[in-house]
Order: sequence, then C-alpha cells, then structure tokens
Amino acid sequence: MFNTIFSIIFLLTAVFSTNFQTANDGSKTVSEPKNIITEPVSVPNISKIPLTRAFIKLDQKNNYPRTANNAIYFTGTTSNNCDSVSVEAINTESNVDDHYVLTTYSKGDTTFKYGVREDWNNLDVGTNGYVFTANCEGNQIVKDSLFMTLQTPTAIPSQLISTLSNNNYYTSSQGNDVHSPAYSNSVPSGASAECQDGTYSFSQSRSGTCSHHGGVAAWLDSTMSIYTNSRNVSEVVYRRTGCDYMILENSVGSVVGEWYGGMDPSEGDTLVGDLNHYGFKDAVNNTYDSNTKLWIDDYMLSKSRAMEKIDLHCPKY
Repeated sequence: MFNTIFSIIFLLTAVFSTNFQTANDGSKTVSEPKNIITEPVSVPNISKIPLTRAFIKLDQKNNYPRTANNAIYFTGTTSNNCDSVSVEAINTESNVDDHYVLTTYSKGDTTFKYGVREDWNNLDVGTNGYVFTANCEGNQIVKDSLFMTLQTPTAIPSQLISTLSNNNYYTSSQGNDVHSPAYSNSVPSGASAECQDGTYSFSQSRSGTCSHHGGVAAWLDSTMSIYTNSRNVSEVVYRRTGCDYMILENSVGSVVGEWYGGMDPSEGDTLVGDLNHYGFKDAVNNTYDSNTKLWIDDYMLSKSRAMEKIDLHCPKY
C-alpha cells in the first residue's frame, strides 16, 4: 500500500515539475507544453469526389442514307448522366444556321437521333457542319461533330414539304420513324388524329395517341374509323360483385357480355370495339388504354331485358 502511494506522488511531482517553472520571486509559472503536434488535420474535400466521366459519340461520321421521307438521320450515344443534347447546324455557304435542343432526349437517356432535310433549314448545298453538345452531371460539357458535303440539292416531293410546327420524330413500337404531334394550318398528309390541344398526331396505332396532348379530339385515318362510330363505343353501366357478366350501353341499346381475358372492366369504363354481334370480341378499354376480351351473350336489348339476363347468369343470394 505504501509503495503504491509513493508511486503516485512521484508521478504527480514529475508532471508538475515539467509544466511549471519557478519565477525569481518564488512563484510558479506555467511553461509551454512540449512535443505537442500542432499540424492541421486533413479534411477530405467532398467537392473533389470524382464524377462519372461524361461522353457523347456519333455512331458514324459519313455515309448516312436518305430515308423514305428524304431525310438523313444522325444517331449516337451518350453516358447515362447527361441532362440534354443540343445540335448546332451551320453552312457558311447558305443560310443554314440552326440551334436545336433534342426534345426526344431526356435525362438519363443514352441514345439520340437528329434528322436533317433541305426544307427543315438544317441542310443545304455545300459543307454542312453539325456540333452535338451534351450537358451532363457536374457541369460536364462534351461534344462530337461531323461534316457533310452536299453537291446538288435533292428535290423534295411536294407532299412531303413540311408545314408543321416542328420536325421531331420518334421510333414507334413497330420500329418505324413517326413524326411527333405538331401544329399545322391545315390537316397534314399522313395525320391519323387531331388532338384536343390542336396538334395533329401521326400515330400508327390507337394506343397512346395524343396521350400528352389532351387525348384524341377526332380520328382522321380511315383505319381508325372504328373509334369514331358511336355503335362501337360502349360504356360499362352495371357490374355485379363476384360475377364476370356486365351490362354495356351504346347507341343501339344494351349489351350483355362476359369478361374472358385482358383487363377486367369496371363500371364507368369505356370499351371500343364491335360488340353488337354474338361471340368472342376484342375491345380496347379506352379508360385505361388496355385490351380486353368479351363473350357477347346478347345485344340491342332494353335495360330491363339486359338486367333479367344478368339475374339469370348471376343470381342474387
């Protein structure tokens, strides 16, 4: 016990003798601490954390063919961290001077497409230069370019000359190049529908037509005529819980149908299809833009007769 106390006193004496000095008047003064590391601690610079390196690359620089609509399309790829792609088209020998942001390219996309044609004011006789610029994450700006020399002008058939408000195209689910909805002073050639916001759609299928333009105001293509005939537009007006039979109404009366596949319709849904005949019929649920299959049990009925058939197939308990 005595040895332990002695050791503690010795250590305390050593500490105080190190940190205190005796002044001339006999008082104690604190000395400067020794051997203390005073270098600043290194803090990581978060702003210098490396970003994913951005890039843009054209698929090819020459030998682009003319398509069926006499246009030439440039395609390419980008890294997946880019926000937008723009194109600057210049021909110093003519009036071509166009700067265009690709509306078909969205943040995170990795492919892009840009079309040129004489009447689009981005292609002319002489040397045409195209600079593609991608604005990417972390203020990274990357570019790629190509040059195309046109020796003689290409005559554009009059029916193809654009009077539309834009020259944008997209690739359909069938792999075809389709003009994006656009405004026009008159019904443009090839338009399949007029949208609620006044634009014209060139959609090659009913699904999704005018989906971002307020819906379809009128179908223009004869192949879409089924959708303009009120006989072919039916509303589901009655469903009984636990029963696949339903009552639909259209311009010629009530229809009793049984759901057989696809999306199961609900009351209030609008079905488009020729449901005024017996047997299996395919229809489109226009409310949810999906397909459905029905067995038509009877049609051109009064509401009371249709309800009798529902009671027969789906009795109340």
